[in-house]
Amino acid sequence: MAPGVFTLYRFYDADDALLYVGLSINPGKRFERHRTDKEWWTEVARIEMEQFSDIGSLRAGERDAIKSEHPRHNIRMTEPVVRVSNREKRRTLEGFGWKCISNRGTGTFVKPDRTSVFYTRAAAWEQLQR
Repeated sequence: MAPGVFTLYRFYDADDALLYVGLSINPGKRFERHRTDKEWWTEVARIEMEQFSDIGSLRAGERDAIKSEHPRHNIRMTEPVVRVSNREKRRTLEGFGWKCISNRGTGTFVKPDRTSVFYTRAAAWEQLQR
């Protein structure tokens, strides 16, 4: 398939179970990346591709496919998005011992056991989620 085509792809295993849904404007390159990065690549037995007229439709198609078809290896878009305010993030971080040293802009926090390392609020929140 020629580069520059808005493509939604689905990877299936030998039993026709849906493994992964993705999008690309250059499927060949994207598949090569999956081949080298994903341990589940060896399970892929069949690939289906669908073309879209624009990027917005392509992204909507991917989102809808992931939410309704439940591919085994998609992580993004499979969990409900929970919005947490910056105020709530700060309270939660401080409850776990993080110290807010600046609440301006992206916020700056230090970890209780690593006070020489600075984190933005988003990075601190991500660390806490692990």
